[in-house]
Amino acid sequence: MSAFRIPQRPPGGGSAVPKTAAAGGAFATRWPALAEFLEVAELDGGSRVPGSLLLFGSEGGVKAMLKDAQSKQVCFLFGEGTTAAIDAAERVLATGEGDWRPDRPPPARRRP
Repeated sequence: MSAFRIPQRPPGGGSAVPKTAAAGGAFATRWPALAEFLEVAELDGGSRVPGSLLLFGSEGGVKAMLKDAQSKQVCFLFGEGTTAAIDAAERVLATGEGDWRPDRPPPARRRP
């Protein structure tokens, strides 16, 4: 059984159940759902683009963005520090709860 729950794909998508487990190590021991989210590359017998986690400093804490390329959704989180932000990401992935929203493409770059 997977340690993390991928957000549901929009209707007409496929199943979102990972088939591989995350690699071992201290990170995977402390944050198994997040480690698997970042590493799983096989889904329903096919390939899957692993998820990503972006951390950036903010006044009063650390913001985190989880991005699931498979379902094309993102979830923004906040923690009072780096560990708290990573813990928040683990909770969201382990429970399947979180404010997941459709990912928007970045604005087009202007050429000089």
